[in-house]
Amino acid sequence: MSKTDSDQKSKALLDELSSDSPQSSKIVTLIEEGADLNYQSPQNGYTSLMYAVELENYPLVECLVQIGANPLIKNHEQKIASDLIERDTSIYKYLKNNELLFATHDNDVATVKELIAQGVDINFQGAGRYSALLIAVEQSNLELVELFLTNGADLSLMRYDGQGVFELVTDSLIHIILHKGEPLSDERKKKYIAEKEEISDAKLYEQARLKTLEARKNQPFHVSQLKISRVKAPASEAQLMQLEQHFGHPIPDQLKEIFRNYNGGTPKLNKYGDYETHDSIGYFYTLNDDKDNVNNVWNIIKNLGEILGPDTLPFAEHSYNSVYYLKWEENQAKVYLLMCGTFALEHLDDEELDELDDQTPPTIIEKACDAFDDFLEGLYETH
Repeated sequence: MSKTDSDQKSKALLDELSSDSPQSSKIVTLIEEGADLNYQSPQNGYTSLMYAVELENYPLVECLVQIGANPLIKNHEQKIASDLIERDTSIYKYLKNNELLFATHDNDVATVKELIAQGVDINFQGAGRYSALLIAVEQSNLELVELFLTNGADLSLMRYDGQGVFELVTDSLIHIILHKGEPLSDERKKKYIAEKEEISDAKLYEQARLKTLEARKNQPFHVSQLKISRVKAPASEAQLMQLEQHFGHPIPDQLKEIFRNYNGGTPKLNKYGDYETHDSIGYFYTLNDDKDNVNNVWNIIKNLGEILGPDTLPFAEHSYNSVYYLKWEENQAKVYLLMCGTFALEHLDDEELDELDDQTPPTIIEKACDAFDDFLEGLYETH
């Protein structure tokens, strides 16, 4: 969807919400068609969430926040959504609790402290069953983790897939603090950092890799075992259907789960298999209506479709101009790696380099895995 089309849908959504008798069916349709939930009216700076708040429509407010409406956006009067409703209402409390989650996601320590002082529920769980502590741990924000623990954050809370802080933590110092259940003194932190610097990265890498592989031996693999950060708003079923129609074949279930729950995310477990050539993954592509975005799967299809060929579907970035993609062969989706430019040069021998046309960037295509699930299952920790 072009920016012009998106703006038109977004304006139509605001018009419907600000009308005398807003229709739920029209609101849902406009959202499904790609209206930007955080689009602001040029006249007053209102967002769709602000209009829903003024309607005092709690289910609509909850729905909008769950799918990405930002409660911290300010209108032209410098008011946010919670400023537009009485403080003794359930909508007000719901918005303030979500403000804590959004501020945590943005690493906005000052706003987080202000909200805690106002008495928000520090253990509130919002979209994806995330609490503020779960977000801070996943983003490795030491200051916020300590702040939440000091203010009574519950270590036992889990997000929608059953993963808690000890599954999401990737920072070793935060891991120690979580086990202790309270912040460390500055002296303890300095001592820990000094001791850690004496351990080589290679040794830590191998220890983590072997530990993870051993832990997985006795449990079936699922994409939820991967630690994925920087996740964008989930793809809709309509967007998935459109992508599958382009591919012309069934998209693997676990790739659909990634688009639904980890859209555009960066795996913290970013190594896989024993292949020397295919050894890392930068991030999964985003599936949404911003098709011109450099990280959007549709943008990759537009730019690399001719190179990838028919019956293919790019899904992740390895490095600059190096792309993981599905290719339908022998009645299944196999995983391939397209290497372009400088990265491809590193994998050519002297004879192949001599044969290159100086005007044409090199391109190499190699198979990474026979199945997408096997590709995912091979991911393992590097920290």
